[in-house]
Amino acid sequence: MEIGDSSKFETELSVDETDVGLITPGQNISYTIDAFPDAVFHGKVNEIFPHINSSSKTSRIKATFESDGSKAFFSGMSVEANIVIAEKKNVLAVKREFVTKDKTVLIKGQESPVKVNLGAEDLEYVEILSGIKEEDVLTK
Repeated sequence: MEIGDSSKFETELSVDETDVGLITPGQNISYTIDAFPDAVFHGKVNEIFPHINSSSKTSRIKATFESDGSKAFFSGMSVEANIVIAEKKNVLAVKREFVTKDKTVLIKGQESPVKVNLGAEDLEYVEILSGIKEEDVLTK
């Protein structure tokens, strides 16, 4: 049995040992949940447990989970979390759906795809370091 307030959720995350040193309390988190594929949720890191599980090579992290109450969440649901470890301003970023697996994009009016160099990524956007200009119009 689990007891708690069903309007407030907390997540318990497993973070790989190679990444846990980059995490600090208060960092922002973006979540996706398989049950809601078109939604992105947010929260913050609350607590980092100073122990690495020897079999999974991960550390546990507790974090907040913000919801507007429009979705029905259940204890035990799987989430994928992206913890923000850095923020950049004034970058060229595009929705990740425009970038193919071979790191190319299609520019409106051009037949051939254009190779791009990628930078930082999150669940929705990819930073473009070179290959296209801000005024280029992308197509799928």
